[in-house]
Amino acid sequence: MTGERAAGRIRLTVEEARALAMDALGALAARIPGERGTQTRQRRRTEGVEIERKIYDALGRLSEGNLNHGGRGGPSGALQTRRENL
Repeated sequence: MTGERAAGRIRLTVEEARALAMDALGALAARIPGERGTQTRQRRRTEGVEIERKIYDALGRLSEGNLNHGGRGGPSGALQTRRENL
C-alpha cells in the first residue's frame, strides 16, 4: 500500500471509529486522542492567552531590563531562597 493510500485508509478508519462511538454512546461528537489538545493550541494561537495584569506588568519590566519583577524580596531574595532549598 502506498503512503498516500495508507493515509487515506487511516482517515477513513478514524472517521468510522468516530461514527461508531457516536452511535454507541448517543453522543453528538467523538474525539480521537490528541484532537482536543490540537484544537486548544490552535485556538490559543489565534485568540491569544489571557493573563493577569500584574503578570503583564512584570513581564514589561523584565523586558526593559528591570530585574525587580515586583514580587516579594526582589530578584536576589528569590535566588537566595532557591539556593537555601537545594
